[in-house]
This record gives sequence, structure tokens and C-alpha cells, in this order.
Amino acid sequence: MAHTIECSQCGKARQVPQDVIAAGRKVKFRCPTCEFVMEYTPPASAEPVSASDSVIIPITPPGPGQPSLRKINPALRKGGDGSVIRPEDRGRLSAVADARPLLERNTHNAISVAESVRDSIYDMLDAASKDYSTQVLLLKSPPFSPTVWVKMECWNHRHDRMDLTDRCQVIFTVNPKPFHRYPTELDIEVDDKQLVPQKLTSVVDFTRESADAIVAYALRRTRTKLRKLGLRRFRQFWWQFWRPKNDLSGFGTDWLKRVGQILLFGGMVTGPLVFLAWLVAVPLLIYCTFFRKKLFLSSGRPAHEPRLLHTWDSWHSVLPELGDKAEAFIRDLHDELRRAAPSDVSLESERIWHWGIDGKEERVQHVLRFRRGQLFLHVYAYGKDLFVGWDAHINSGSWGEQQIATGIDHDSGQLVSVSTIQSVRLAIGEYDVIDVNCLIGWAHATMRRLVKRYIDDFQIDADVDFTINRVERGKTGDESGGAGAPKEKRRFQFPLRREA
Repeated sequence: MAHTIECSQCGKARQVPQDVIAAGRKVKFRCPTCEFVMEYTPPASAEPVSASDSVIIPITPPGPGQPSLRKINPALRKGGDGSVIRPEDRGRLSAVADARPLLERNTHNAISVAESVRDSIYDMLDAASKDYSTQVLLLKSPPFSPTVWVKMECWNHRHDRMDLTDRCQVIFTVNPKPFHRYPTELDIEVDDKQLVPQKLTSVVDFTRESADAIVAYALRRTRTKLRKLGLRRFRQFWWQFWRPKNDLSGFGTDWLKRVGQILLFGGMVTGPLVFLAWLVAVPLLIYCTFFRKKLFLSSGRPAHEPRLLHTWDSWHSVLPELGDKAEAFIRDLHDELRRAAPSDVSLESERIWHWGIDGKEERVQHVLRFRRGQLFLHVYAYGKDLFVGWDAHINSGSWGEQQIATGIDHDSGQLVSVSTIQSVRLAIGEYDVIDVNCLIGWAHATMRRLVKRYIDDFQIDADVDFTINRVERGKTGDESGGAGAPKEKRRFQFPLRREA
């Protein structure tokens, strides 16, 4: 049976020769990688080990930070912090740790929590307006938007005249507060088209009763103003002690820095003691600002990036006599794309709204994502005809961190910088163009194959042009001499650069 020994310093394994095993004697080995000396004890020796046929024993004199001479049971390995790692845990602990400087994607980030509150407010306003048998305009922010809001607008006709209206608009802005006692704060603005709109900031909670009261005011069923609705608000100034305070949860005051600030500004008042106070305050503040170790806490980011889209290529066509096959075409298109596209290409459906000639119109669009490329698939029935097409975009939006507070963590006792996320714009590179072109190739080939199949299956007399509508590409290099936009206005143009 082959025996191996493992270096306790670098982890490299070495096989023990068969003659050494047969001799049944202790042998010293030197690791070829780190030259650490080890001793092999065969299982037939006077001091057997039960867990394995091999054992690793360092025999060099123990120096600073070096283990002493002792037998180590190979069934138990030591972790980096000195903890024992047992055999059943090795597979779980041997996975590569992810230490890349990336924000974690999760469902409890600041934007996702704010969007859940937004959807709840939207549903409550919709239900309240239906109770009054009135249809109002309700809008909400698009998905993964850095600003989360809900808007309600209504025109109340007066004196039974359609041309005479009393107009009201209410905007709800959801402000995320990660790691606070309350995760969100709500700002409400009621605009009666007068000189000064009504505003309420930092509202604690919004219930169904609150929604009923605001809808009743917007529909002019009551004259109760916004400030008289009894909505609880957070404390904005120190003297508003009757309001709840929305402070950080799990963090304390940085008293070391606070003492330095008190000594710095207090020395100006004490007069003769100013030099003594500053002698203590200045080094203390320098240490707190530049030399003290600080940890960072972030709420993470949503599943997708914010949309700052740049229009790229597109294609569309109309298939006659296939309007009733829209749902079947969408199902087949999803199946074909999932088979053709790689695993890191995602396909999702989402409901969107846009302004039509008669107000808000809602549709379902299908989003194909690959890295920074996004392609929107369109399949709509217009009477007996079926519209199919897609339009591709490059997304320059991303999530970045924004510090909101610092404090002492109650659990670890260390200084922690608390951050939330904000929308940032990234430069577009040539590899982003390659990614979106590859996404276009997958989608267009699948769409063309499916369209031809439907034409053959249903024997449709249609001459479909599969030529892609290309936008004008930018030139390589920045001919304007700077990083700004080109002087000539074009539909889409940007300089292509290769980073060193």
C-alpha cells in the first residue's frame, strides 16, 4: 500500500518509497518545495496512529511561531486560525473563497427592499381608488431604478363639465435606509397645481388607512390636508423628541473621535488651556482619521444593473395571419433561446408601461441579458397579424457604493463604515460591443429559424427580410482629443479604446 506524507508548511505531498515502508523505521524527509524537514512514522512502529498510515512531524528546532516536536494525527488538519478541520468538513472548506472587490448580489439590498415597499404602496392606492369606483393614473418606477417612486394623478371634473377639471398629483418617494431601525423612509408630495405643494418627509409607515385618506383627498371626497392625516414621521431635529428616531441598528457612537472633536473645539473656549487641549486633540484626530483600522459594511446590490441604455442594432417584421399564435410563438421562442444560448445568458419577462396617445399602456417585454448587453424581444398581435422583432442595447449603468455613516459595531467593537448603493455610469469598451454583437447573433439566428418554421408550418405567403438594421458605429480612437461626446450629433457614437 502506497503511503504519502504531506508537508505541514506548504501542503505538498510526497510518496514514501516501498523499501522504507517494508523496513518499518522512521525516516526524515526534506520537502522539495520549501525544504521543511519532516519525519515519517510507519504504522508498524511502537507509536501507531489510528487515523491513517502516514503522519507528519516537524523535527526542526522550534523557533518563533514554529510548532514544537509532536505527532500530528493526519485525520485532523489545522485551519488558518488554528481550528481543527475534520475529514467530513474538508470538501466544504476546500472551496475557493471569493475575495474579489465586488458587491454581493442579494434580495435584501437597499433597492430591492425599497421596491417591495413601492409595490405595496401601488397596490394599496389601486385598491383604494377601486373602492371609490374611480379610475386614476398610477405609475411606478421601472425595475432596478436608483430612485424608487409611485405617482398617482387624477383630474376631477367639475360642474358636470368634461372640459373643467380640478387636478391633483401625489408622488411617493421611497428612500432606502440600510442597516437602520426602519429600512425605508417615505416622502409624500401632494401637488394641487397651486403655488406651494404639500410635502411630508420621513414618514414612518404607510397603511391602507393612509392610502384611503390620500385617495379621498385627491378625488376631492374630503378636505383634510396632508399634514392633518396623522401620519407618523421620523425625527429630523434633536428637539423633536416625540417622534421616533431612525438611527443605525447595531452600531454605537465613535467616542474616541468624539472626544477629540470636543477637545479641539472646547480648547477654543477655555482660553489658557487651548494649547493643552489641542496637544491631545490633534494627535487623537489624526490617529482616528488616518491610522485606525476600519471595516466596511455594504447592503449589497440587486440581481441586475440600473439601466442607462445606449441603442444598438434592431430588427423587426410582420407575419400575416399569425396574430392568434402570439402566445405559442413566445413559448417556442423561449425554448429555442434557452437551448441555443450559453448558461450565463439570462432570459426574463417583465411588465412595463409607456405613454400612449390615450394615457398609460402596459405591455410584457422579454429581456435577454449577456454581461452588459441587453436585448428586448417583442412579440405582439395586431389583429390577424403578428409583429416580431428585437432591439439591442449596451448598458453603461452599474452600482457603486456611497458611504452613509460610520460607527462602532456592537458585536466586534471595531470601527465600521456603512455604505449604500448608488447608480454610476461606466465607459463603454470594445469588448462590450463584442458581447452585445454575440448576443445579437444568438437571438437573431434563433428568431430567423423560428420565423421560417412558422411560415412553413402554417403555409404563410410572406417574404420576410432578415437584414439587421445597423446603427452607425463610432470610429476607433478619440479624434476629438478628449473623453467628451463627439461634436457631430449622431444616433450612437463613442470612441473605442483598448486599456493597457
